Amino acid sequence: MPLYSYEGRMAGGQITRGTLDASDPNAVAKSLMSKNIIPLNIVAGTDVDALAKPDQLSVFTPNVSVSDLVMFCRQMYSLANAGVPIMRAVRGLANTITSKRLKIALMSVQESLERGRTLSSALNEHPQIFNQLFISLVHVGENTGQLDASFAQLAQYLEREQETRKQIKTATRYPMFVMIAITAAMVIMS
Repeated sequence: MPLYSYEGRMAGGQITRGTLDASDPNAVAKSLMSKNIIPLNIVAGTDVDALAKPDQLSVFTPNVSVSDLVMFCRQMYSLANAGVPIMRAVRGLANTITSKRLKIALMSVQESLERGRTLSSALNEHPQIFNQLFISLVHVGENTGQLDASFAQLAQYLEREQETRKQIKTATRYPMFVMIAITAAMVIMS
């Protein structure tokens, strides 16, 4: 089935955008109406530029957190383990992820996958989000046919990294408090 990009207005008045698999634009409109979304614009393909592009990054857009990557890996593991095709899994996650940077990166990855690139090379286009270890494990998973296991390992690794960061913050809290107290005492004494 072809993929259609749409822009619609929800019952509350908010503008929503996304993509749907359907046989024709009329089927997309019917599907949107069944979800109480009034279609404003329907475009064939994933040409998001044909619609008003909602996701523009700015300097103030927060970076992708480790917990967002853990959630992404867990969801990819579940989808790959269930036998969902990678392109459909990435497309679905791009529509549901809350992190703006990760969402835009996944849309770009989806476009790269549609052009015939591998998942690891598509992820490699975003080194600020996916580090070299992440890309290498995905590459190994693709080559061995164990992509679901690679995402499970990545999720475990990222969870351990997140826990280590929390422990470091906890361990440095008391020394920082002592240094602030000493500095305040020195200022008061002089």
